[in-house]
Amino acid sequence: MKSVSLPHWLVEVGHAIDAKDTQKFLSYLTSDAIFRYGSSKPVVGIKEIELAIDGFFKSIESLTHTPINYWEKEGSVVLEGVVSYVTLKGTTVDVPFCDVLYFRNEKVYKWLVYIDPTPVFT
Repeated sequence: MKSVSLPHWLVEVGHAIDAKDTQKFLSYLTSDAIFRYGSSKPVVGIKEIELAIDGFFKSIESLTHTPINYWEKEGSVVLEGVVSYVTLKGTTVDVPFCDVLYFRNEKVYKWLVYIDPTPVFT
C-alpha cells in the first residue's frame, strides 16, 4: 500500500498516537476539544478525552497508521488511511479510517474518527 506525504505536524501527531502517548496527543488539542471515535458518543474537554484515549490505548497492544490520502482546506484536514491494530490476544487487524480535524488557533478543536472498530474487539 502506497503512503502519502504529510505535513510535519500531522506526522508528529501520528507518531504520538502510534506510540500510545496520550499526553503528546492531547498537546495538539484545545482545552475544550470534542473527540469522537467511530459511532461512540463524542467526548468533550481535555480531561474527558484523556480518560477515553487512555482507556482505548489500554484495550489494545499496539497500533500503526498508514495514511493513504490527505486533503486540507482552510481550518480543516481530512486524512484517509488504514490502521493496523494488534489486539491484546496478539491478532493483527487492519481497519480503514477517515479522520476529519477542525482547527482553531493552530490546535484541533474537533476530531472526528470515522471507523468501524468492530473487527478489533470481536
